[in-house]
Amino acid sequence: MRQFKRRLKALLVPALCPLLLPWFYFSKPNSALQRVHKLILMLEAERIRREWGTLQVIATGLFWPLLVPLRAFLKTLRVGCRSLGARRVSILRQWLDQVWFAETYNISPSSYYRSRFFHFDGDQKDIITPEELRLILGHLNRDLDWDPVDHKVVFYEHCMKHRLSTAPLLAIFEEGSARWIGKEEQLPQRSLFLKPTNSSGGKGSERWSWLGDGTWRQEEAGCLDEQGLLKRVVSLSQSKPYLLQPCLENHPSVSALGGQTICTVRIATCKSPLRSAELLCAEFRMPTGSSWVDNVSAGGMAAFVDLGQGRLGEAFSGKFLDLAVEKNPLTGKRIVDFNLPFWQEAAGLCCEAHETFPDFAFIGWDVGLLADGPVLIEANTLWGPPVPCLLGQTQFADCVLENLEA
Repeated sequence: MRQFKRRLKALLVPALCPLLLPWFYFSKPNSALQRVHKLILMLEAERIRREWGTLQVIATGLFWPLLVPLRAFLKTLRVGCRSLGARRVSILRQWLDQVWFAETYNISPSSYYRSRFFHFDGDQKDIITPEELRLILGHLNRDLDWDPVDHKVVFYEHCMKHRLSTAPLLAIFEEGSARWIGKEEQLPQRSLFLKPTNSSGGKGSERWSWLGDGTWRQEEAGCLDEQGLLKRVVSLSQSKPYLLQPCLENHPSVSALGGQTICTVRIATCKSPLRSAELLCAEFRMPTGSSWVDNVSAGGMAAFVDLGQGRLGEAFSGKFLDLAVEKNPLTGKRIVDFNLPFWQEAAGLCCEAHETFPDFAFIGWDVGLLADGPVLIEANTLWGPPVPCLLGQTQFADCVLENLEA
């Protein structure tokens, strides 16, 4: 039954149309990004053919133009009416735009909201949706070992080996046992951060605030002493490995934007046989409310970063990043035109780190800006800025083609 449901979903609500529509198939790409876009759709067709067979590809392609208007109508009812950012576009226009994008470029109607197409005016030919980005990154990395980048422990050890500035690690807990890093096998008297080794989006993470009387406090678990906290971590590690780290503290100027929760810069770098590692794009992420993580998926905010000077641009929040924000609601600090400290050092650190992973074309780095400089917190092989279509304004497509043609 589960297999049948998966197959039915792949048939009726695919993220991309695997059978290129005639007007798209016979069109001649006039830019590198359009060549990449066409390649991605061919990769998706091949994936569906391997998993479900050629008949599924044909059936999905035939159903696509018939179901797109209905899918766009349902998505407009669920999202368009309550999306504040999309309200400047009429409901009818939202529906028509979804149908036009889907039928013209073979992309899902829901990408209209996820990629914030309603925020742009005019013809958006040069776009990369989240689904497309994951497909092309997965294809480029298909023969590589992802662990040195994605696995948090292996990544930490890689950074230490190559003397890259990275967030300190106290211990690794797995299957009820602890492996301490360093000589001290006890908890330091400071706030601590606990997270699964394979988590994403801040899921499963816990911040334990040091109270100064031999105890730590976490909102849901309450107050625990050292013995109680270690017992809790050991218990959690029975189901999946956990990392224990000291809480990082923002640079004093960054604290005005994020309070006590560490803010991170997501910096994407690219590399090919024809070019050394270089910056691709960047965003600055901030928490909202009482959250101890800054991930957008956890309700955080994201602001675009000018790569030249590290100056913040417009910030957005909300499920579809459709709410423009001028000031951080937590601190009242103005976001636009804020200059990130140690920006050049952070950019240089990411490019230096990417050179130690010579086989990866793209890597997304999470960087903390501390009082004494930037540190690498983690890296990601499958990454994505909140607005992937902005990649059309970068060297993304050229770098993809350079790596494929090498």
